[in-house]
Amino acid sequence: MSWSMTAPRPESPNRFKRFNLVLMNNPTITGSVARIGINGQILTVQSLMPANATVREEHFWKTDPSQEFNQPSLLEMANDRLVIEDTANPSDVRFLTVLQGTEASVSADQATAIHSTSGTPYDGAWLRNTSMVFPTILGQTFTWTSYNLPSSITRHLITGVHSRGGL
Repeated sequence: MSWSMTAPRPESPNRFKRFNLVLMNNPTITGSVARIGINGQILTVQSLMPANATVREEHFWKTDPSQEFNQPSLLEMANDRLVIEDTANPSDVRFLTVLQGTEASVSADQATAIHSTSGTPYDGAWLRNTSMVFPTILGQTFTWTSYNLPSSITRHLITGVHSRGGL
């Protein structure tokens, strides 16, 4: 899983916040999931946060590569970009993006977002039998947290545990 955050910047509201991923091929986008294939391999990118994110592909050129690339850059295979964005432009936004690589004949697992229900605030995701959560506020003192998961989850990864007095 890939985790990316932007820090609150109250002095600059209404500015875009984006997660960009450079791609080697055009993606196929369905809702919050993008699939990129090349040489029999598939990269599946699933955006879980923000909940109302838009996922789109963007070329590095306006009409065709000759407009913006010089000859050495034309040999570069990465001409596309996946852009995940909250178009409401909030002052603070958190991105949670799950990346999975598979053979073309294998489907990626569906990831599901996790949000703590009480205690120290945590967000994260689960897939298959594993959950992984991250603190909502970095550096906060961990006391306890609670979140709901299906009974099939047998492995829990809790990151960012910071305690001043020990656990």
